[in-house]
Amino acid sequence: MSIGLFLFVIITVILTVIASIIIVKKNIYIPTFSGAIAVAFGIMINGAFQQDYFLKRLIGPYAVYLLVSLLIIIVLSNLNELRSKKYYLNHHFSDEIHTFAAGTYVIAFFTVTLSIVKELRNILILAYVLFIAGCIIYLLYLFISVKNYKAIWQENYSKKILMYNLNGVILLVSVATSYVVIDGSLLIGKFFIGSADYVLLILSSLFYIAGLYMIIRNYIKYKYKIIDNWKLGNVIIHGALSTFGLACIIAGFSSNITGFIWIAALILFIVVEIYEVVFLIKRIQYFGVNKGVLVYSTNQWARNFTFGMFLAFSIMFKIKDSVYYKINPLDFIYNLIFSYGKYIVIVFFIVELIIFAHYNINKLNKLKIYDGVD
Repeated sequence: MSIGLFLFVIITVILTVIASIIIVKKNIYIPTFSGAIAVAFGIMINGAFQQDYFLKRLIGPYAVYLLVSLLIIIVLSNLNELRSKKYYLNHHFSDEIHTFAAGTYVIAFFTVTLSIVKELRNILILAYVLFIAGCIIYLLYLFISVKNYKAIWQENYSKKILMYNLNGVILLVSVATSYVVIDGSLLIGKFFIGSADYVLLILSSLFYIAGLYMIIRNYIKYKYKIIDNWKLGNVIIHGALSTFGLACIIAGFSSNITGFIWIAALILFIVVEIYEVVFLIKRIQYFGVNKGVLVYSTNQWARNFTFGMFLAFSIMFKIKDSVYYKINPLDFIYNLIFSYGKYIVIVFFIVELIIFAHYNINKLNKLKIYDGVD
């Protein structure tokens, strides 16, 4: 470890301890979707950074230590909140749909694990610890998700209004299952690859197909209006498929099979993002730029995660090794993504970071004004 990196780790540890003390003393509770921040950060490290020598070698290790720090803060906030079990359950498991957002915590463990494998193999033991911890909470999340899938399938919601809120967030259980395959295959290797990953991939695909069916069914049945009922969580529709495709590559599936999944992910990416653009235009018309665009919500990190995952999938998928290489439009699109996708992912992350910072600065200023008046 270089002196610069060592000093950076020391500073990061100090800041993490300070943040942890503040969280405990102030009882700061974070939104359920906050795990998506760590996921988006990790995906950028595992995808965009891997394409650039400067980013990978010079910034990558620093970024991973920051990511580990972020995960520690998220976990600590949850543990602190768990002291009030009733509040914790009402906060994170309030209904069948909101509960799926807790999957971002599960995926965060696996994303950080993957980032360590990619950038910091000198602390690989930490990757194994995080992987085991991730698998434990994954099993709990899986149990709850199966129960909620059954309720949604039968339209047996605790609140009827939830029918209008069903969105791609329910596919996070498919993402989490695919991540078990990705991390397990890389960490455990040949002892994991085989029957274990095939079973998990089948399970992931079943969750995805069932979830997508229920989302489409609800949009058709309840005749949603895009301005009222389109949810940002729907970007997970293509993000979940990209994660599944990446898991298939790591599990050793042929380029022709993974190529088919890549094309499906590309089509869904285009369709969903067209809806996102329409939704954005509608929001600007209704609320203006400030309230329609420059507002912060933790679920916005889902866009960074899904864009980054599609890029990571595209990087791992070698179109030249498949029959789809002969289809010129696909080859052209693939090369565009491969060449420029990393810049889009990084720019999106920076923009979201600015919106996040702006939101929190305004929040602190409002608190100061309120305290002064009081």
